[in-house]
Amino acid sequence: MEGRKRKVTFELDNIIVTLVGPLKGEAAFVGKLMIVEESHGPIIEWHPLRLKADDCQTNSPELETSDWEDVSTSVGYKANHDESLDAVEIKAVRMPNTERFDIADLKSYKRTDLSDEHKTVITFLLKDGTNIPSFQFKTTDFGRFCAALDNYINFKRSQKESNLYLTIDPKLEALEKSFSELDLFGDSQPDIMTKMINDPYNTAMGGFSKVTNYFMDYLMNGTEHKHHRIDLTEMISNNLLHVNIDHHEEPGYELITCIDLPPRPEVTREESVTPEEWASYLDADGRIKDFETLRQRIFKGGLVNSVRKEAWKYLLNVFPPEACSKEKAVIQNKNSETYFRMKLQWKSFSADQESRFSALRDRKSLIEKDVSRTDRTHPFFEGENNTNVQMLQEILMTYCMYNFDLGYVQGMSDLLSPILVVMQDEVDAFWCFAGWLKLIGSNFELEQQGMKNQLQDLHRLLHFVDSQLCSYLEKHDSGNLYFAFRWLLILFKRDFKFMEIMRLWEVLWTGLPCKNFHLLICVAILDSEKMTIMENDYGLTEILKHVNEMSYKINLEDTLRKAEAIYLQIKNSKYRSDVVETILDLEHLPPQEVPPPQKSEESSPSDKNGIAMISSQKASESTDISEEYEDLERNYPTLFDLPY
Repeated sequence: MEGRKRKVTFELDNIIVTLVGPLKGEAAFVGKLMIVEESHGPIIEWHPLRLKADDCQTNSPELETSDWEDVSTSVGYKANHDESLDAVEIKAVRMPNTERFDIADLKSYKRTDLSDEHKTVITFLLKDGTNIPSFQFKTTDFGRFCAALDNYINFKRSQKESNLYLTIDPKLEALEKSFSELDLFGDSQPDIMTKMINDPYNTAMGGFSKVTNYFMDYLMNGTEHKHHRIDLTEMISNNLLHVNIDHHEEPGYELITCIDLPPRPEVTREESVTPEEWASYLDADGRIKDFETLRQRIFKGGLVNSVRKEAWKYLLNVFPPEACSKEKAVIQNKNSETYFRMKLQWKSFSADQESRFSALRDRKSLIEKDVSRTDRTHPFFEGENNTNVQMLQEILMTYCMYNFDLGYVQGMSDLLSPILVVMQDEVDAFWCFAGWLKLIGSNFELEQQGMKNQLQDLHRLLHFVDSQLCSYLEKHDSGNLYFAFRWLLILFKRDFKFMEIMRLWEVLWTGLPCKNFHLLICVAILDSEKMTIMENDYGLTEILKHVNEMSYKINLEDTLRKAEAIYLQIKNSKYRSDVVETILDLEHLPPQEVPPPQKSEESSPSDKNGIAMISSQKASESTDISEEYEDLERNYPTLFDLPY
């Protein structure tokens, strides 16, 4: 009976799916892709068959061989040594589950052509924001798959992002074609008509009277289009007859004029600082000769792993750059003595004492729970009775003695883990961790004011850089940027691979090129996902899901390049606001005369990296998103948890 309900209409072998995770490598599996007609409708299925011949499962992060290297000899693992990364790669085989989804749930797909390999990589996006793992085809096979898929659903290429293909509503497509053939408004207007049909009130009132003065001038005053004015007005009025309008609702931003930001410059990254280069910055007594130049090099290229254990102590203020070898030895001895004295304090508590010390008891319980699930797939922490896991726990407990007020908050174990992996020393890891929390300790304050301030500053930066995206997010209940909460709380620890988070953090620790550079990294990620979010018309739930599923798939070097380019774009602008200058700690510029509005074929200033000069309380510099943030916390309490 079940067999008659399923009909395979298309199948294709040798389709590769690559799975990503927090560790270094990516596992590629070969499988069979099928289109199957079921009783409820057609579906796409991919069945894994085998591990790709030249691939293996998850690799370890960027680490040197060490006392845990012998895990590579255990059953089911294969170890490789990557000289370029100074890394040991630990690989295990684990077959993934079958991927299956309804064709009716497809919203769009992203296409990347690997011309040198004659392959095409496709990532399907569902209507609920889910990202399906990417499929890799031979280019000719992808053509066959598309032809088969055309029997059930059609796609068209996005006009704003060349590698994004959107599902087509046939009825709406036919209507847009009719408008296009009438040539009422020129080449770009079918998209406006689509919006008018779907949302006549916001399109008419927001689009004409609020979004831009230019578009209204174009419609109502353009001599060559005057004969269309009455028909268009009648059409808008007829649509409004069927719309319930909430007159208390604020449409959003009121755009007075548009100023183009300077062109976004091309930014390059550099090679990592090698041990030889690091040594060249040290004088005969062990002092760093030119710390500012070294910081610039670390910002532009990061460090190879063998340098990190020493360099991170400078970046996290354990050692001052002017300290000689003897002075560093004194600091090291003092730090060791202080650490073990604090550790002895909590270890000396008896069970009876702990029973009357609820604060310590609660923190200890939370630490034990978090440590038991922090990076346990990493070779440094995996396995039962792992002494490194015990060390992680003891460092966190000792920090409670070091900082009684802050104590321990969920997420701190994520910040310590990479540091301990690099240092592989309890004392060094503790003081680097303490230095890290001096920089971002406000993230973990009980009232979460530090997080609220950062989300508010991110909102202001995003509005300055891309008012179009900012306005879209506000209209889709995401203007508080709540989806960025995890990014900011633990500085992208769950969003980049383990080896990449080391590179990202050491870049941030340089303090370059400006204050709050991590906020520009958020803006850069959103810039890369802008068209995917907007063209798919994602709302709050879909945006949250899409952002979560981006974990470990974001390209670090591309993101760093884009974030630095955005910084230079803002820095070179003559019209940046005081609040943006304060957030990034830029030199204050004297007030500039705002140029007159520029007419262009684009109705949105942000399509040309424009910034919007605004006059609405909602988007003023005194904007306070705290109330919205608290509402979200009440409505989505489980989203504050950090899943492992």
